[in-house]
Amino acid sequence: ALSIFWQTFILITAIIATVYLFKILLKAGQRIHYSKQQRKLALELLQSEPKITEIRAALKLLAKAEYWKENMSLNQWSESWSNKYKIDVMFNPLINNISQACYSKADLNKEDLSDIANEIINVIEKRNKIGSNSIPPLFNF
Repeated sequence: ALSIFWQTFILITAIIATVYLFKILLKAGQRIHYSKQQRKLALELLQSEPKITEIRAALKLLAKAEYWKENMSLNQWSESWSNKYKIDVMFNPLINNISQACYSKADLNKEDLSDIANEIINVIEKRNKIGSNSIPPLFNF
């Protein structure tokens, strides 16, 4: 039989470990909820007739959902996305279209913007199928 000291020590250690585990699980749950919320907001921006500023805002929300820097360039966002998720052949032309729409003086018509938004929605939906079980990192150092 263990002395009262060791029984107390084991009990306190078990309580501390349980509290710590609970905090980790709570934080993971909050991060998952936050990521889903950011992706949902991005989808909402894209589903109504979006302007290029809304498309860019949606990409920023997707970066936030992945816990990436918010102020990423389109190329950085594209590189990060393609490194993390499987992309198809339409992904790079999509990024090029967004880049042209953001930085060229020529305005895109509503159909072009709608096509870009639909392509991003497809990218998000593919991500949701691939990454639905992925847990975001618990700590950002």
